[in-house]
Amino acid sequence: MVRREVSVAYKLLRYVNSALFAQRMTIDSIRRALVILGEQEIRRWVSVVLLLHLTVDKPDALAMHSMIRASFCESLAQLSGLGPRKSELFLLGLFSLLDAMTDRPLGEALGKIRLPQDILDTLLDASPPGNRVARIFHLVKAYERGEWPQVLEDAGSLHVENGEVSDAYLKAVNWCDQVFALSRHGPG
Repeated sequence: MVRREVSVAYKLLRYVNSALFAQRMTIDSIRRALVILGEQEIRRWVSVVLLLHLTVDKPDALAMHSMIRASFCESLAQLSGLGPRKSELFLLGLFSLLDAMTDRPLGEALGKIRLPQDILDTLLDASPPGNRVARIFHLVKAYERGEWPQVLEDAGSLHVENGEVSDAYLKAVNWCDQVFALSRHGPG
């Protein structure tokens, strides 16, 4: 697929040669780029490319908000002991605005996507109390709204320091800015 789609190949090579990966030498083949990225990073990159394709006729802020949420959720998963599930939490953040992207109710938009039940329940506000995945997402939304007492409570329940939360958010914004600039410019 990457070789057939010129714009996707172009974006992949720009991505792997960007400052995000700090390679000593230029990566000039699709095969080498895929090897360097690894399976998890490829899945993440493909998810972002598809999201950007889905939001091509929507305001850039919608895609950026979703990307920031995805990276923020991923970092918080790592910080709170859910590191093995960080890819799933990345998708949680990425899909959290799928209703606005597709102009369909979230439950309907998620209907054809296979996700772990706790991720799906979190997205649909149907999580049981005490669910750590839901707590992470609650923390993300509280941080976005500037509800600092709630951020402190959620961070404390996840055993994450307040400074780590702020750092994770800034890291997410920086990552989004870099990936968005790489993905939205050039062919395709």
